[in-house]
This record gives sequence, C-alpha cells and structure tokens, in this order.
Amino acid sequence: AYDTGTSMACPLAAGAVALVREWLLQSESGLSAARPPSGALIKAILCEGASDLHAEPDGWKYFDGPAPNNAEGWGRVSLERTLFPEEGTSLYIRDWLPFAQDAVFAYELTTTNTAPLSAQLTWVDHPGTAEAARALVNDLDLVVSGPGILAYGNGGTEPDELNNNESVRLEAAPPGTYIIRVSCPQIIYNHREGGAAALVIRGAFDPATIDNGLRPLKLIVR
Repeated sequence: AYDTGTSMACPLAAGAVALVREWLLQSESGLSAARPPSGALIKAILCEGASDLHAEPDGWKYFDGPAPNNAEGWGRVSLERTLFPEEGTSLYIRDWLPFAQDAVFAYELTTTNTAPLSAQLTWVDHPGTAEAARALVNDLDLVVSGPGILAYGNGGTEPDELNNNESVRLEAAPPGTYIIRVSCPQIIYNHREGGAAALVIRGAFDPATIDNGLRPLKLIVR
C-alpha cells in the first residue's frame, strides 16, 4: 500500500536510528560511548541503505525519477539493506571527517566484478540565517570517478550546492579502480566549529585495500 504522513514515518525512522546507533557501538567500528557516532554518520548509513521506491514495481506511478527526489528523498528506510550487505559486498564508513577550507579526502578502491557501488556523504551544517541567499553555510562535494565514469553527488552534472546530503549510486559499476573524492570548496566553520561530516561506501571491494592514508574500517564482508 502507498501512504504518506509523519505519523507513521517519524516513529519508524526514529526506531531505525536507535538501532543503527546501537549497532555501531557494538560493532568493531572504533566508535564508543566516549566518542559516539555522529548524527551525520547515522543519517548517512540510513540514506545509503535506503530502498529507492522508483526502482520497485509500479514505482513509476509515484515518482518522476530515481532517488533522491522531492517525493521520497533518498528512499525508504531499510535496516536490512543498511546493515546487511549482499554476499560479496563490503561496507566502509568514515566518521568525523576533519573538514576545512579546500581540504580534499580521496579514497581509492578496486572492485573485482560488475556490481553496485555507492557512496554517501552527509554533514551537519552550521546554523545559517533565514535571510541568506543560499541555505548551506558549509559546502562539501562528493564525486566518484572510475572506468568511464564521472558521477557527481545526487545525480547532477556538476557539484551539488544545495544539499548537505549527497549520494552517488552506480547500479552496475564495472570492475576497476575508483576514486571517491570529498572536497571542501566553501567552509565557513571547520570541523571543530561547524558540526560533523561522515562518508559511507558500499560495493564489491575489500575495505582493507582502500588507500586513503587512514586506518581502514572493515565492518561487514561476506
């Protein structure tokens, strides 16, 4: 059945948030009560694993295009997709990105077969003002490049300057080397002043081989 309304959506999403946070604290994520997962990471995980209703049977009746869109946002919350990747799929997370003006975070990975590959960047923006010409205060950008592929966050043809939640979803990424790049073209308040930022990557790769100069985080590999 198709229905709308916050009366149903809000409690279900809130319960999912609590379960994701508990899962992070109990997993080998490196996060703990002393340094808990940020709200940005929890939102990124839920959005990355959300089910695109446009791709489901009869989805075309309700939505003009794939997620994200104005009807479903980044999709329907699905804890199964979020926490239990399909066989041969790995999940890599990076919380508390130390973002600052002109900083660049590049993650190189190699996929072994044609399979879906996705990346989700989310940050908690610094409060702005109602009179501002644009809503974003801090602007981070997500770009994924690979064999014949150059994909900007949220399916645009250039960097997204409107949203603090950006995703790239490749339904059939050919095997090869990919670069997941996060850049910071406009940072008014850096990571010590302006909230948190997090990145989630899912695909057919071994997280231990990710080259970014940081300790890899291997949560789930099946």
